[in-house]
Amino acid sequence: MNSTEDQVAAAFFADVLLPLRYANLRGGTDYLDRGNRRSSYWSVVKSRTGGMQRLPACDVPSLLRLLGSYWQRGDAPILARMLPDLLELYRKLNAVPGDDGAEPPVSDFVYPLA
Repeated sequence: MNSTEDQVAAAFFADVLLPLRYANLRGGTDYLDRGNRRSSYWSVVKSRTGGMQRLPACDVPSLLRLLGSYWQRGDAPILARMLPDLLELYRKLNAVPGDDGAEPPVSDFVYPLA
């Protein structure tokens, strides 16, 4: 990334996702069993919803709160710790430049019309 680009995504990757990966490796958590070659990688049929029946129509912050409660009920509290960072990343990615109420600076190359 260039130094002029927003570093939010890079910081999220370095500060949240990489430590989560290393914690999973230390704990022996493996989401995809790729150790031994098998004739089929299909596993036992599980619930497709994982206990979640229906999601109401909602915005992204509400959806993240629902996801957080789902992670807390399950056995993934380490994933729930990512929620504040995910919410901040969402806000940064959807921020409109100049949306803070201040007027953008006028360029030196603008000539006044008098």
